[in-house]
Amino acid sequence: MKQIKTLRPVISLRDLIISSLKFYPIWITLIFFLTSHQTYSRNEEKFEFSIGDNVHIISDKAFRRTKDNVFEAIGNVIITHKNNAIYCEKATLNFNTGDMNALGNVRYVGQNMTMYGSRLDYNLKSGYFSAENARILGGDYVILGKKLSRISPEVIIGEDAEYTTCRDCPESWSIFGRNVHITLNEYIRIKHAYVKLKGIITTYIPYVVFPIKTEREMGLLFPRFGYRIKEGFHFQQPWFLPLSKSTDLTLTPSVLGRRGFGSDFQFRQILREGLWYETNSFQLLDKVYRPGSNSDLESGTTFYRNLTNWEHHFFSGKNFNHHTYIDGLNDLDMVYDIERQLEERKNKIDSGVESFFDFRQNWYSLSTEAYFQRNGLYENPKGFDHRYVQILPKVSFNTIPIHLYQSNNKLLNRISLLGRADHTIFKQNHFEENEYIRNAHRLNAAPEIDLNLATLGPLNLKTSATLDYQHYRFPYEERQKSFTKVGIVYETEASFALEKIYGLAYEEAIPMENVVIEKKKEDKIEMKDLMGKLPEDSKNLVGEKLRYQKNSFRHRQEYKIKHYFISDQEVKGNERFRRQIQAPEEGQFDDLDAIRDKQTELNSRQAKQDLPLANTLEFQWNNSLVKKRPARENLLADGRSVRDNFLYDNVGHFNLSQGLFRSVDEQGEPHYLLTRLWLNSRMSLPSASLYINEFYYYYTQEHRFNLYYEKNFEFIDIRFGAMYDGFNQPIEKAATLGTEIKLFERFRFRTETNYDYDEQRIQKTRYEMLYMPYNNCWRFNISYSRNLREKEIAFNFLINYNKNSFSSTGAE
Repeated sequence: MKQIKTLRPVISLRDLIISSLKFYPIWITLIFFLTSHQTYSRNEEKFEFSIGDNVHIISDKAFRRTKDNVFEAIGNVIITHKNNAIYCEKATLNFNTGDMNALGNVRYVGQNMTMYGSRLDYNLKSGYFSAENARILGGDYVILGKKLSRISPEVIIGEDAEYTTCRDCPESWSIFGRNVHITLNEYIRIKHAYVKLKGIITTYIPYVVFPIKTEREMGLLFPRFGYRIKEGFHFQQPWFLPLSKSTDLTLTPSVLGRRGFGSDFQFRQILREGLWYETNSFQLLDKVYRPGSNSDLESGTTFYRNLTNWEHHFFSGKNFNHHTYIDGLNDLDMVYDIERQLEERKNKIDSGVESFFDFRQNWYSLSTEAYFQRNGLYENPKGFDHRYVQILPKVSFNTIPIHLYQSNNKLLNRISLLGRADHTIFKQNHFEENEYIRNAHRLNAAPEIDLNLATLGPLNLKTSATLDYQHYRFPYEERQKSFTKVGIVYETEASFALEKIYGLAYEEAIPMENVVIEKKKEDKIEMKDLMGKLPEDSKNLVGEKLRYQKNSFRHRQEYKIKHYFISDQEVKGNERFRRQIQAPEEGQFDDLDAIRDKQTELNSRQAKQDLPLANTLEFQWNNSLVKKRPARENLLADGRSVRDNFLYDNVGHFNLSQGLFRSVDEQGEPHYLLTRLWLNSRMSLPSASLYINEFYYYYTQEHRFNLYYEKNFEFIDIRFGAMYDGFNQPIEKAATLGTEIKLFERFRFRTETNYDYDEQRIQKTRYEMLYMPYNNCWRFNISYSRNLREKEIAFNFLINYNKNSFSSTGAE
């Protein structure tokens, strides 16, 4: 057999190098391929490319044309340039010119705005751009335009653009303009503007300017205007002037119909943290008003009228508070004549000075308050009632309960002391006393000691003793310049409480694949001639969970027996004042002046509502119903909740109280008298609510009753209120009926009628038509109201400036 030998060609090193150089391009290509494959295999989902520190690009794919110095990014493109970011589906960049073209679901995020569009032309060098079919979201506004272009860092020009404050519903209302000029953080100027409601043009405005500033700036605020049948057209134009970051001024020239011209002034300043003040002044040259005249006709002269107030507040940490409010008017009739203009500043009839200082520590508080008021019911509107009793001042000292003894024993486990005292100076501006003493200094002290006698399961026993001490000094009395009454009020209580809980409050998340959805036979649809197979419905719900919530209810009822007893009250001093405080309410400064053992003999309103303290038993039956529900918020990152992550709602209560008074006649025979009966109940349900309050006074067989009921149906809401007050003379009887009819999904028709049964006439009637679109952007209503003084027709257009509050631009 012939042996075959393997041939081994011999190649020198020189020939090998020469041969390798011949294939140099192939080797370079192979090495680039291997290294590039190894590099991009680590990041094959995204392509990242940076140009210096200013531009960074992320995309699914990228291409670069070196010859033209053009870069293309495709798929989920993110481009960051300085403080701006651009998102799109495809982007082309020319690094020679700095021009960039972005297409497909374009989103531009800058420092001052966010913009969406279908196409964006952006220059990396200048930062200017032009967007088609664009939408700009500012802080509280939205701009939509066929084309929006930024021509300078702060200026954007829009073509066929719309402005609105509705961020999520721009079709609700908007202002359209062919030419829109936007200065960021300054103004939006629109030429040849059209007001559109639900896409329908309603009004043409040649030129309109809207502020979009983030800081306070000088300018005109929305005007306030209206029409009243007796007085005519009202118009007020506020002008706002910020003097500094913590100071501003508002001037409001006004035209108040036939009454004439007026002005309003407001100045506010924050001096430092915890210290601010504000002053307001309203002036009017009234052509109608004459003191003592009720005529609505022009008087032929002008009468100067003004209302000025001052308010400041100061606090230092948690220990010290001070507040002062001063208001004054030159005639008392302003409260009624110019009610619309003053309703935000004048919430009571009296006017004058109110001030208090309050100092608090951990266990006590020391406060002083003073009131110097002008009687708003004085017969002379230009005069001052000097007989009006002022409080100048009242100094109070109070402590928290100080525990003298506390233990875990079931018997006598707590003894605590509570301190209360005050000194009040009652003074007339000019001394003018007739039947009653009206100038006095009173010291009141009511320290209290509480003893918790026993806590035996649901049974609790406790008692307390309170010193009832008042000392008076009369500076203008010639004889008997003082008066003192002192006694001790004992209060003993036995209570027994029962509770029952219904259900268990919890929230459970059930995977949708575990939920069995029952289908009715008529819901089944036969599918014929289908190509392929339809997927199961449950496959679309993978990962979703159904949240199931259960609530629980706690019913608590408590039975109480309380005994009130006052020791023989020692009374000595001025006999005139003693007779005065035994008279009805007009003889007393306040409730502290009453002699406790004579309280049932007073025919006063407060005595008919309170229990006498002489020797009285009170029986209470208190019921409450509370709903417990799990809170929806996840307070921890891992999805678990804290142990007591629940919310509690008071569903309702029903409380009943009856007093029984024991007295002894002149022969020493005991007599038992039923005192007032008090019933108080409230129930709140998702579609209904009920409130009842009733006082019945057996001694005079009088009662005071209040009722309010509200029920919400699908197409109508009904509100009804009734009031009967037999404690007043004459007796007050009134009823209120209100309805809200849901004519359509967007329209509401409201009515409200107040009827006086004693006068047998309607006191006030109001009818209102309200239009509310599906969104929460704006509302429009028109109303007609009538009372015993006047009739009024009003309309109002309210805009929600994306702050969950509506600003009025119409008439009221």
